[in-house]
Amino acid sequence: MNKILVLLTTLLISVNSFSQTASFAKAYEFFIGYKENKYSEVTWGGGNEVDILVVISQDKVKIYSSEIQEYRMTGESTETKTGVRYLAVDKDGLQCFVYLGRKDDIMYLSIEYGDYAWMYFIYPNG
Repeated sequence: MNKILVLLTTLLISVNSFSQTASFAKAYEFFIGYKENKYSEVTWGGGNEVDILVVISQDKVKIYSSEIQEYRMTGESTETKTGVRYLAVDKDGLQCFVYLGRKDDIMYLSIEYGDYAWMYFIYPNG
């Protein structure tokens, strides 16, 4: 089952090497979370409805919120219980983790720093 989930997630973010096209998604709910320390689990706040374009390519995630967010994957991917985790850097050069996955039939994109995180519930667009 986990291999199927990883395959589906990989298909969402994969890029056709011949056409160099990206995958598009729509974020429909947004959550902010915090961590007591860098080893603790994220505690999530309540969700807010959003309508945001997300562009996912082989080595980059771009989120078109009120401020454009850009994350470049810099390391190998790691399987998690619900998806895939990537080591990344944001446009300011800060290191973070980008998570793409599915839990309870909800696809999500999460950005996690040492003490805070945010998450978007997404669905493929197009």
